[in-house]
Amino acid sequence: MLYLDEDVAAVLAPMLAARGYPTTTTLAEGRTGSTDREQLEFATRRGLVLVTHNIADFAVLAKRFAADGRHHTGMIVCPRRPPRELADRISAVLHDARDRPRDDLLLFA
Repeated sequence: MLYLDEDVAAVLAPMLAARGYPTTTTLAEGRTGSTDREQLEFATRRGLVLVTHNIADFAVLAKRFAADGRHHTGMIVCPRRPPRELADRISAVLHDARDRPRDDLLLFA
């Protein structure tokens, strides 16, 4: 399941779900206003792959998790684009990575 960070338009969730990728959002989970670290920890506890536009902060968090010997359940970082284009890009990277383990995976869409 995918978890859209607060900076990703929630309209993307049903578009991804329609493509076979169940998706939830920070709003749906009552997590708006949480820090980036809290969002990644929440996603990890729930086994969710976090989707964000915030490459700078989440790339640093991924490195910190690795340095601390911690794991996350995957992240997809993507530029800001129209929702339909994002759905295409995210679907493509998920399809390409389908045979790879998700844990600690950092994908760029």
